[in-house]
Parts: sequence; C-alpha cells; structure tokens
Amino acid sequence: MNKKYQAPIPALAVLGTLLIYWIYVQLQPVYTYTTLDARYDAHQYLRAYAYFKGQRGTYQLDFPYNPRILVPWLAAQVPYDDAVAVFKVLNGIFVVLAMAVLVRVWVNLGLRLSLVTTGLFWLLLHWRGLVRMYLPDPVTVDVPGYFFGALWLFLILRLVRKGRVDYLSLSLLPLSVLATLQKELFVPLVGASGLFFVWHRRAVDRRVLLLFAGSLALALVARFWAERTFPPFQADWRTSSLVTVLWRARQYLLHPSQLLWVPVGWLLAFGGIGLVGFYEWLRARLLSGTSQTAGDQDAEGTFSLKYLGFMSMVGLVLGLLGGGDTVRNAMLVSPFVLTYLLHLLQQRPAWAGYLAGVVSLPLMRLTHLEPDLGTFPEQQLAWCTECWRWAESWPYLLFIGVVWVVFFFFRKYFGE
Repeated sequence: MNKKYQAPIPALAVLGTLLIYWIYVQLQPVYTYTTLDARYDAHQYLRAYAYFKGQRGTYQLDFPYNPRILVPWLAAQVPYDDAVAVFKVLNGIFVVLAMAVLVRVWVNLGLRLSLVTTGLFWLLLHWRGLVRMYLPDPVTVDVPGYFFGALWLFLILRLVRKGRVDYLSLSLLPLSVLATLQKELFVPLVGASGLFFVWHRRAVDRRVLLLFAGSLALALVARFWAERTFPPFQADWRTSSLVTVLWRARQYLLHPSQLLWVPVGWLLAFGGIGLVGFYEWLRARLLSGTSQTAGDQDAEGTFSLKYLGFMSMVGLVLGLLGGGDTVRNAMLVSPFVLTYLLHLLQQRPAWAGYLAGVVSLPLMRLTHLEPDLGTFPEQQLAWCTECWRWAESWPYLLFIGVVWVVFFFFRKYFGE
C-alpha cells in the first residue's frame, strides 16, 4: 500500500464504524429480556450489573459467568439506570476502538486497501459480526474482547518489528489483567504467545521472556482473584474451565458427527475470506509443507505470519473446546484469524481478494434484521446458529464445495 494513503485509513475506518453502528442502533430491534429464554447469557450479566450498581445484595452468577466482572462493573459506573442503553453505548465505544486498532494492524502489515476494506465491512455488516450480532443482544461481555485482542496483536507485532522491549511493550502487563477479567479466554492466549516466542527463539532477550512470564502470571492471578472473590452460585467439581474443556473433547470423541458443524460455523464466522484463505493455506501445505504461500518475505514478515497462524489455530481450538456457539467463539479470536487470512490473501493476486469479498455477500443477510427473540421466540432457529442441525447446515456445506470449485477454475484461468 502506498504510504501516503496509510495515515487516513484508520481515521476513515473509525468514521465508517461510527456511521454503521449509529444506523443499526436506529434499525435493529433489541431482545425483550423480561420474556427472553432464561438460558441466554444476558440474564447472568444483568444480575452482575445489578450487583455492582447496588441494586442486589448478593452476587449470584452461575459458572462460567461469575469471574467475568470487568464489563458489568464498567457498565455499573455509568450514572444511568437503563442497563440496555448503557451496554449499547459501552459496546459501541469498544467496537470503534477495536476497528481503529485492527485496521492500524492491517495497514502496518501492508495489506492492500481492497483487503482492508473487505475485512472491515465483513466485521461490521455481517449478521454475526461486531455490530449486528451484539446490537440485538447488547447485554454481553464479549465486545471489549475484540479490542483487547486487537491491541494485544498490535503490541506483539510492534515488539517483533522493534526487536526489543520498550515502555509501550509493558502495556501487555495491564492488558493481560483487564482482558482476563473480561473473559477467561485470554489466559491461554497469553500463554500461547509466550510459548511461541520461546519456541521460535525470539525470547533470547531476557526482557522479552520476563515480559511474557509477567503477563501470564498477572493473568493467572487476576483469574484466581476473580474466582475467589466472586465464586459461582453453585460450586462443585464441574465448575472448572479445565473440566469444561475435557468434557467438550469427550463429547467430540463420543459424537464425532458434531464435527460436521464446525466448517459451517467457521464459514459463518469468516465468510469468503476464510474459504479462499484456507484454500490457499491448504494448497501451500500440500505442495510445499509450509504455510507460506507465495512471494519472498523478510524474517520479520515470516515470523509475523507464523505467529498469526499459530494463534489462529490455538484460538479456533479453544473455541471448539469451550462449547456453546461455534460461530461466536470463532469470532472472538477474529483479530488473529481474520488478520492471518487477509495476510495470506495479500500474497495472492488481487483477484483472489475480490473473489473472497464477492462470495461473502450471500452470507451476510444484508436485507434482514434479527427479530426480537424475546417477543418472537418461534424465529429463534433461523438466527440461533448453535441450535442448527443437519437440515439447516447442509446448504452451507454445499456452498463451501461450490466456492472451492469456482476458485479452482479461477486459478487455472487467471493464474498466479
């Protein structure tokens, strides 16, 4: 990307994000929580919000919601008593921050403007993206996680580029604490980052090693403190993240047919960017045994690509083993996965990126708005992806096959 065009791109992304968020705030119905199915996460977070607001005398949240205190606490500090409105504003702030940082990461990586635009609009306009997934159900702790993930990625890639620890790199320490108090997913991501640097000998600088060790230690302390200070309402041997992961792995072993849903979940999370990017990754692995696609990259670029690939793999596996909504879990690590996929497409001709954007359009449901599922629960199946079974999933599996066939012929016709 031409350097003279780089500076205004994050600012334009912020303005576009603000506009899109404002438009959907006007258009998108919000769940009626008083009649919404009691299994929705929002009921847990509303109780946490009421506790921090001083409206409840006891903190009675079930596992695994109990230690996720950061967002309900932040919302409770706002001097306004409409919880839904407060969460919508708080989410909007973090959506803007997340897109500003993530677009800056993409610009720093030298991605083409067309790829930056494709990634931006996928996250903002897709019905399972940052705006349209959380405006109908705004009482959530997920949205700040996109900002924390993007900021972590920005700081890590900056550390790689600088080759040394400086004062800004030390921001990883408080970031680890805040992100862990937002959601426990961040703890293994911090640990995985440290392991990757050690394995690839980037941690020969003792200060880098200490930085990752300190970040992981602080994340674990924050997690331990939150668990002890805000224990689950009903605690037993099952109220453990490790037990949850092992139980989910056991379910996949006993019912391997559940894995058929995984490609559909990832398709809905990453669209055509994921389809074309994964095709290129798989082809490169089969042909050369490496995730490198094409073109010569310097050591810094190669290391960054490997880091993104490793963190994407870790994040997607954690999403599978965490249970619940595969699409939502995959989206939570989109700062890593989407950046990796766009980085792969950067190594391909421009037409591959355009094709990824075009085939994403049918998946976005641009002409539909999610209904108020508290008022119209009979429409839940169409919008609740974790409720889908074979009847709802097979058209998307067919779509994957068709797109890959089309891409195969495009490669033969347009070449490399």
